This record gives sequence, structure tokens and C-alpha cells, in this order.
Amino acid sequence: AYNNPLGTVYYGTQSNKIDFSDTNEIFEITGQTAIASDMLTFFTRFDNGSGGGSPAATCSDGIQNQSETGTDCGGPCTACGGGGDKWLEAECASTKVGGYSTTQTAVSGYSGTGYILNVGDTTSAGSSVDKATYVLSGMTAGSYNIWFRVNVNATTNDDSWFYGLGTGTPANTMNNYSDTGWVWKKGGTNLSLAAGANTISVWNRENGLKMDKLYLTTSATTPSGTGNAGTNCP
Repeated sequence: AYNNPLGTVYYGTQSNKIDFSDTNEIFEITGQTAIASDMLTFFTRFDNGSGGGSPAATCSDGIQNQSETGTDCGGPCTACGGGGDKWLEAECASTKVGGYSTTQTAVSGYSGTGYILNVGDTTSAGSSVDKATYVLSGMTAGSYNIWFRVNVNATTNDDSWFYGLGTGTPANTMNNYSDTGWVWKKGGTNLSLAAGANTISVWNRENGLKMDKLYLTTSATTPSGTGNAGTNCP
């Protein structure tokens, strides 16, 4: 027996064939005693009956093809990156250094397993000691709003951070908040993401700032509560 994924199977001298109307069909060939030395040669043409030499591209074949911008997404398939939305738990960064290396849990109300905390204290972009990077894959190209779920300790003295695309000196500053508890704050500058892979980074500014979650979206949706579950945690 031979498990054929799809297409037309020829056997013997190609004068005999079996056609399949669906995938993963199990077939068994018996009575082929005329083939010498028990040898049965299969000439397989995966063509879905079309007569071509390769399988037709689909949005579930595990291959980036047919103008897809990611594997089985974008182009003629469903948009990559969850249709333009990406929820990230701050503590599940791709890389974390400085104070961000330790996941914090002292202040309740966070989502996921905790949050990250600004330990360093600086107002100079590029001199931060706490840094977290988030590698995004399969994103649809576009201009994204970025939201941060933070706790600013009800004071403008412990309320700020930097963010930006890539891993170099941050281009954007978030500052001058005095809210109580966990709140969502929208980045003042949108991020222009390319199709496929992108990296965004967060750096400390004033110490004491707590960050729980990030949300990237191409829509005008304002997040609330803890938002949707993050997709970046193991």
C-alpha cells in the first residue's frame, strides 16, 4: 500500500494509472505478478488531474508561494499577522536586558505572567540600560498604531519610556502621564512595518514605569482591560 498525498499515480510501464479525487487516499495494488523480481515502479505525477508536473499552490501547503507575503498568508490568502493586529506580552520579549530581564509580579492587575519594570533612569535616548525587543513575523505591510498597557504610578516622575523600530537608538518618547492603575497609552508616532519580519524595541526612560502589554493594529480600535491574549509567550 502507498499513501499518496494527491494527484495521479502511474505504475508498471505507465500504461496503468490510478486517479484520486481527494487527498490522503490509501490504495493497494494486487496481482501484478508479471513485474519481474517483485519490482513495482511508481511514476507519480502530482497534478490534481491537470496534467502538470507540480502540485497546485494553495493557502495551506506550508510554502510561501503564489505572491504570498508570508507562509500561507498574504496575497491571495488571509492577511498575515492576524489581519493587522498583534498582541504582545511585555514580559515575553524576544530579548531582554537590564531591569527588563526580571519579570515582575508585585503589582496586581497584569495580564500573562507579569510585567517589565524600568530600573534605569535617563532622559537621553540611546543611553537606556533596560531594553526589550520583539521580533514579529508574517506581518502585513502598513502603518500601525502602537498601544502600551502601563502603570505610571500616578506620577509624572515615573511615567516615561522610549520605543521604535529596529534595535538602534529609539526614535519615539512617551512621557507626561499621571494616571492611576493600569491604562492603555497610544504611541504618538505610528510604526511603518514591512511585509514579513519586523523588530520593535522598548527602552527605559524614567525609573518605576511598569509595562504589561503591547498592541499593534492598523485599525482605529482602542484597547480596554487586559486586551486579547498575547501571541508571543511560549
